[in-house]
Amino acid sequence: MKFSKFLLSYYKSLIVLVLIFILSTMPSSDVPKPSWISFKHIDKIVHLGMYFFLTFILIFDTIRAGTVYTRSKVLLFSALFALLYGVFIEIFQGVFTASRSADGFDAVFNTLGITLAVTLIILIKIFK
Repeated sequence: MKFSKFLLSYYKSLIVLVLIFILSTMPSSDVPKPSWISFKHIDKIVHLGMYFFLTFILIFDTIRAGTVYTRSKVLLFSALFALLYGVFIEIFQGVFTASRSADGFDAVFNTLGITLAVTLIILIKIFK
């Protein structure tokens, strides 16, 4: 796949990847916190949502790219890519940021989001 076709096919996924990277590496004091949410572990729900959305977008971008991969391979590729990206971000936070740390529970909620996205795609039978 040519690089220009890749960019056109995966631009939504790339935008989500960049947004997750920015939100995950900016100082925690700079992350917007809506005043109407006072749930103690809201960050875990945010992790679940970010990785659900990332996986969902990766699946659709891969389908839209016109790949000849089977449904199983598209789901596996998207889930593994999102999982590895989540692990990369956690390691990056622990090594390269001052106000963030690697958190195993974040990785668990990333994985839950990924699993929910794949499960939803399977249940609603988006593609065959």
